[in-house]
Amino acid sequence: MKIAKLILILFLCGIASCGYKPIYSNKGSVNYSITEYDLKGDSIINKKIVSLVKSIDADNLTNSYTLELISDKSIETVSKDSEGNANIFRTTINVELSLMKDEKIIITKKFNSNFAYNNTKNKFDLSQYQMNVENNLIEKIGDEILIFLISKV
Repeated sequence: MKIAKLILILFLCGIASCGYKPIYSNKGSVNYSITEYDLKGDSIINKKIVSLVKSIDADNLTNSYTLELISDKSIETVSKDSEGNANIFRTTINVELSLMKDEKIIITKKFNSNFAYNNTKNKFDLSQYQMNVENNLIEKIGDEILIFLISKV
């Protein structure tokens, strides 16, 4: 037990002294703000991503940008059984991000994520599961966008 406590203390000291900072703590070092949003495609995806991006905005009006998001979601059948019923579905979310200043494109990047899952007999459970999958994929893409914006702008 003493060895476990010693290892834990050494680990915590190592983390504290190495300069570790969480990714989202860079809000103070962000020197830009996004003043306009041009949203095209799936409105649910766009709203969730915009709410994540707004969390890092600074109050800097000298470096203001326009963020354009083009998003889409697709649910496709990957596998069917011998009777033609769907066995496996795949949900794919694509987001194309463009950061513009004075109507000139500064940065463009495409983000996509997908997840495959089995069909269930209960259609209500399947729709709830599909919504959970969609929310998880949106959060994953939103995190990737945040990291991209913090590191590139």
